Amino acid sequence: MRVLITGHNGNVGSEIARLLSAQGWEVIGLDRSLVNEDNVLGKEIGVDISSVSLVDNIAEKIEPCEVIVHTAAMIDYDNHHLSTIMTNCLGTQNILRLAALWKTQTMVYTSSIQVIGTPRTIPITEEHPVEPNTVYHASKLFGEHLCNIAQINGLRTVVLRLTSPVGPRMDRGRIFPVFIKQALAGEPLSIIGKGNRQQNYVDVRDIATAVERFIISDVHGVYNIAGKQAISNLELAQACISLFGSRSNIKYSDVPDREEGLNWDISINKAADMIGYEPIYSLEDSIRYIGKNLCV
Repeated sequence: MRVLITGHNGNVGSEIARLLSAQGWEVIGLDRSLVNEDNVLGKEIGVDISSVSLVDNIAEKIEPCEVIVHTAAMIDYDNHHLSTIMTNCLGTQNILRLAALWKTQTMVYTSSIQVIGTPRTIPITEEHPVEPNTVYHASKLFGEHLCNIAQINGLRTVVLRLTSPVGPRMDRGRIFPVFIKQALAGEPLSIIGKGNRQQNYVDVRDIATAVERFIISDVHGVYNIAGKQAISNLELAQACISLFGSRSNIKYSDVPDREEGLNWDISINKAADMIGYEPIYSLEDSIRYIGKNLCV
């Protein structure tokens, strides 16, 4: 079986490529940047998915794929950058056009739990109202609507609303790798507000397993994919210090946290019922995994 993975070299896409390659899939990757020197993640093609010529160019270069996993996205929280709309909206439409041309059987689209905006009810299910707070999250919701239209027209689509994916290739400026790096260096870990904002982190290895299970299933629709439990920023800092036996301390900045007190308690019951999804990796597992790669 052949699978096309967009965002193939990203935090989520690379782990999916690694797992599917190990399971015997022929993996073809699309990415804006090519970094896969050792070719363990499959064949790569460098592209801009928002290009108007994308479909024709890809159709000329590779044979049709039975499955597409669309993880590529412009993650930008500046609400005025046109590139966010171009990549996440036009890019997703291009990938769906390619799927139609190829008569692809299944497409898995990685969205974000934050398409809901501010949590209103706990736990957060797939039926929670959607009211995104940023252009980025609005663009991900737009992609969900495109997938729903494609489903109506015969393509099996699976939308995965991910919480905060953590893995070796995540943005090094995010709080998770920043705390790990500071703890490894024995530097103070700085927390804004009181540190009690709750966040749910999901290991990219759990995401990859979920994607594989959805591919080989026959289900469709929207599913939450989350980690074991939500934790506070303070608890994350304490875990990083403890796991590495660090001499770091925790300091509080004078900067208020606009999301102080928010609780991202996510229900994964739907995914558990349909494909038996259950996160395997604990917070400590993820911290060690990223820490090991930061040291390389």
